Amino acid sequence: MTKRPTYWFAAAVIALASLAVSANAQSIGTFSWQTQPYCNVVTVQVIQQGPLYQLVGSDNLCGAGTAPITGTAVPAGGSVVFGMTAALPNGRAAHLSATVSLATISGTWSDGDGNTGAFAFNGGAAGAPRPAPASTTAITVNQLSPTVYAGTGAATTVARSDHDHDTRYYTKAESDALRPAATFSAPPPAPTIDASGSSKTVTTTRAGQVQIQLSLAFSGVTCAAGTPGLYLQLDGAPLPSSAIFSGNFSGYLIGTTAGVIPPGVHDVGWSIDCPNGPVTGGAVTNFSLNQATVIVLP
Repeated sequence: MTKRPTYWFAAAVIALASLAVSANAQSIGTFSWQTQPYCNVVTVQVIQQGPLYQLVGSDNLCGAGTAPITGTAVPAGGSVVFGMTAALPNGRAAHLSATVSLATISGTWSDGDGNTGAFAFNGGAAGAPRPAPASTTAITVNQLSPTVYAGTGAATTVARSDHDHDTRYYTKAESDALRPAATFSAPPPAPTIDASGSSKTVTTTRAGQVQIQLSLAFSGVTCAAGTPGLYLQLDGAPLPSSAIFSGNFSGYLIGTTAGVIPPGVHDVGWSIDCPNGPVTGGAVTNFSLNQATVIVLP
């Protein structure tokens, strides 16, 4: 690295910027800056190319290797603005921008991920390596406005500034408020079995709530007192959801278990519950277990 007084760089830039544009490139010299608070030191040769300045050099990667750097410097009043790209050993690019004061030859720097700090001329302070550039498929929190997007992590998408959430759609709170709800002061009594018939064996292959549909015809069913309840039955237990309260019925009884039923062999049938006393009459006809449908719900 060429050692020169700190004022030499400023004087050279001012002098060259004031000259007429030359057809030939003119080298001002080689200079170094540290991207503090990180230990990376950027060393570039500054070459005049007409009204602009070409930057060619390297990032020392804190002694862990070398990353070639190319870029451009533009005089801007009492400052010089640098735009640089470092080709890292893994093939990814780190984009750096820096503004240097001609009075101090130092300034500030930032990268494409929002990292920033002092751009220290001939700096050599201790520090950790500068963070690797974020994946091109992710947007980091530093790249977004910290006053709008808080927290940590990354996102693969971001809404446009003119994006408008359609207020015609209900929020969860609004949807929950409109959803009908009902509660019972006391649960209905569990049905008992006063009469039942033959059953059919069915095998389920996975666990889940079971829905059963069975073709039945009840005629003239009577109880000692009260109206009979007609039920589907699974493994010897009536399904309350299938209840029909009548002595006469022809069609399909449909019911679903309240809980999850394990896979395996199960018995499907029917039963009658009388609220008071036994079944006193009636018949079950047109009963076909071959017309039973059993579905395991997801």
